[in-house]
Amino acid sequence: MAQAGTGGTSANAGSVAGSSAGGAGAGGSSGGPGDGGAGSAGLGGRNVAGGGVSGGGGAPAAGGSGGVPAGGGAGDCAGAVLCDHFEGTMNAAWMVQPASDPMPTLDSAKGANGSSGSLKVIGTSTQAFLTYPVPGQAFYVRAYMNFETGTKDLAGHGWFIVGADNVTQGGGAQMRFGASGNHGHRELDFNVYGGGCSGEKTQFSDGASDGAAGWNNTPFPQTNLAADKWYCIEAFFNGTGHEFQLWIDETEVQGLHVTEQTMCAGWAPHYTHVKIGAGANSNLGAIWYDDVAVSTSRIHCK
Repeated sequence: MAQAGTGGTSANAGSVAGSSAGGAGAGGSSGGPGDGGAGSAGLGGRNVAGGGVSGGGGAPAAGGSGGVPAGGGAGDCAGAVLCDHFEGTMNAAWMVQPASDPMPTLDSAKGANGSSGSLKVIGTSTQAFLTYPVPGQAFYVRAYMNFETGTKDLAGHGWFIVGADNVTQGGGAQMRFGASGNHGHRELDFNVYGGGCSGEKTQFSDGASDGAAGWNNTPFPQTNLAADKWYCIEAFFNGTGHEFQLWIDETEVQGLHVTEQTMCAGWAPHYTHVKIGAGANSNLGAIWYDDVAVSTSRIHCK
């Protein structure tokens, strides 16, 4: 297994208490579970605890067993190719990243937007991710996220939403939205692991980068996600345009607008899969996901 990336060493250490404006909307109704049965097991026959989903490396099952079937959308997921509310079951189109441990599970006691269900992952060095084939080289991921430990208090480097050219834990190219303290203080970041740059590179929420932008380029406030609060996270991966963008509760994190001008020429791979979950070079604690959607156009928050 490839070693978890660190994203570089520290330089600028000025601490600014950055956080996104506005909280995740509460009280919205979530999509109900579908009537489909459990997804068929993939390679290794591993199913997510509490819900039918293809095992690591297996081909996606047709249709959805929870939420809205793959290939369609309704309500807050209109136009999405994948939509899942994790209400008692999950969409059978998900695959489990091989060797995920502990396995992702359904949690019936915690949910976003007034619901009672979500996906729970535990972040460790062995990683735990669900993965889905991308709908194209430019795609959006919308996910409501809740952290047991706020990102400002996380140790080491952790990553949550990933665009990759494979389904492995660390092989090939992994473009990772996460958080780390590798810039001298803890904040959200975007880590280019195995892409077109000369070695691993990281851009931070304050705009600093060990790519083209430079370590001392910090025009934006540091941004973190607090514990025990639902956030609407939207991520845009553009492989052809070599671009990444992030929004929190509809507000863009400008320091995480990653381009060739801030990172390096040709940094993005040819994407094949998107992943949601948790990976780290230390223990992150629990992270919950709800109302997840993948689309070729921006979906926005509920």
